[in-house]
Amino acid sequence: MIMIKMVFNSFWFSEAKSKLLVQGLMFLLFLFGVNSLQAQSKHYFSGKMYIDTAGFVYISTHDTMSLQGKITTVREITEVKRGMLSFSGTSDWKSSNGSFVNGYVRSHKPDAFVFPVGQGIYRPAAISKSADAAPTDVAYHNKAQYDKNALDAEVHAITDESWYIIGTTAAEITLSWNSDISSLATSLTKIGIAGWDGTKWVKIASTLDPVTSIFGMPVTSTLTGAGSVTTLSEIAPNTYFAYTLAIVDCPEVPCEVKLDLTVFLEGVMRSDGTMNNYLQGPSRHPELIPAKALPVQNPYTGMPEFYHQINDTLGTAGKVVDWILLEVWANFDTIVEDEIEYTFYDLVESQALLLKPDGRVVDTNGSNPRFKYYTTDSVRIVIKHRNHLSVLSSIMLSFDSNLKYDFSEGVTQAVKIPGARYQPMVLRQGKACLWAGDIWNGTSADGTRNIINNLDITRHYVPMRSTTGYLVGSYMFEDVNMDGIIDDGDSAFVIYNGKQNTQSPLYFCIKRP
Repeated sequence: MIMIKMVFNSFWFSEAKSKLLVQGLMFLLFLFGVNSLQAQSKHYFSGKMYIDTAGFVYISTHDTMSLQGKITTVREITEVKRGMLSFSGTSDWKSSNGSFVNGYVRSHKPDAFVFPVGQGIYRPAAISKSADAAPTDVAYHNKAQYDKNALDAEVHAITDESWYIIGTTAAEITLSWNSDISSLATSLTKIGIAGWDGTKWVKIASTLDPVTSIFGMPVTSTLTGAGSVTTLSEIAPNTYFAYTLAIVDCPEVPCEVKLDLTVFLEGVMRSDGTMNNYLQGPSRHPELIPAKALPVQNPYTGMPEFYHQINDTLGTAGKVVDWILLEVWANFDTIVEDEIEYTFYDLVESQALLLKPDGRVVDTNGSNPRFKYYTTDSVRIVIKHRNHLSVLSSIMLSFDSNLKYDFSEGVTQAVKIPGARYQPMVLRQGKACLWAGDIWNGTSADGTRNIINNLDITRHYVPMRSTTGYLVGSYMFEDVNMDGIIDDGDSAFVIYNGKQNTQSPLYFCIKRP
């Protein structure tokens, strides 16, 4: 026998074609001859209720529903066909035995609301706010509604369930669990939220609720209890088709930062604003030196990167000018000694990468390089090349999300030495470029420490002391225009930049042990 206990006028049935199949209320419908019954104070529900296609029960102003039975609604994704238990902007619900709605629940509340949804098991979701004119609908499915195996790189696995969260009001979203998930996750710190973007499940930055879970209880410290996780920022629910719990490496932040970086080198600039790739090919002097001169292993001391297709323009990275060395610096402290300012720093990470003719810096897959995220402090980006002067980004950068930096936008993109008569970079064909001529830069043989001076000029001239006046080779550090020959074409850069003792700010920077 289905039992309904209620204060008179406690429910509002709407839509003439809707069915509210509650056996205990049929005599009321017959008595009043209508299909609507409005609430003014409170509701106590115990039994079973079914809300059919396009029907809804509306809990009105200042009312609270005591939910101690099972309510089922039609689970149509199309809004006009959904069955709905709907709460006004000032109404709420409570439950003493984990009762839930097997279907859709709607909230008009302008502040936080917990949706009492489930399917075979109570799995509430919550939002931080909604709106009367733009309500939010939520339903829980105990099976994943989209391909469980279509996962983005940062998502390792998902639970076999989905929450449909539908609405346009941006809010923080909370999902929950109250069963053993130790078979899926090895640590609470791995639990996050994923959203279905139409083709795959992608990670949404989220964090474990640290003190009290969505269930109103202290958060458990094990995977066999109950807990909840909340997005770090507000998102419009309609951004994703569905949401679920996910196992990820770094729930709160990207595990890696993609760096979109642009750099140009003075010695290899063409008149069209791009850089030559003569060492890769085709050769500038085919009668003297063949192409394919770039080394498979990068030339920088202690760096492990290899690229076996470096001399193939059809390789994964495409056309390549040369290797460069990129470093991420942080935690800067400055001291003054003998009126000279020195800066101490921590090296966060370094990678040997590939420079393309259009100035893009890529990894061996031809993609933007990935670095470990770093949230302790802002960072600066350092670029080193084997025969060009190093630069240090003039802007302190947040390194906790994907980042774009273009050194070529202007000479002010790099740090300038205070009082220097020259800029930290030189303009060529409208692009700010690294100064050419710091020979052996970034290697153990570099004795000039980030300065182009007479030692570099001497190093440049020694190989040229031959009967021909030039030296034919392949991958020579003195070949600053990188055409495979050490000749007067290189001298123009090395002598001019060396005579003015062109210096990099890195000359005054000291790495902590």
